[in-house]
Amino acid sequence: MILIADSGSTKTHWVLADQSGKSTSVYSEGINPFFMDADQIGKTLSDCFADVELDGLEAIYFYGAGCSLPDKCALVAEELRDFFGGPKIEVNSDLLA
Repeated sequence: MILIADSGSTKTHWVLADQSGKSTSVYSEGINPFFMDADQIGKTLSDCFADVELDGLEAIYFYGAGCSLPDKCALVAEELRDFFGGPKIEVNSDLLA
């Protein structure tokens, strides 16, 4: 199962897709590391995924506004790693998506 995020400053569209092609969408507050600190990002993740089944998550691909500099990508990646644990994590600019 993979998780793909398209994040702007106001909302994030998360798509959880399994190997059979089935997908589930959830939405959260936007995640922009230029305007949010680690605690705010962590709270956003907790609020969004409190009731979502994440067993078997293998990879996260996060494309976000404000993720154009290495230190900002690292901040988001660290918070994703802290929240989700061990899946592969890639963080890039929303312009790449």
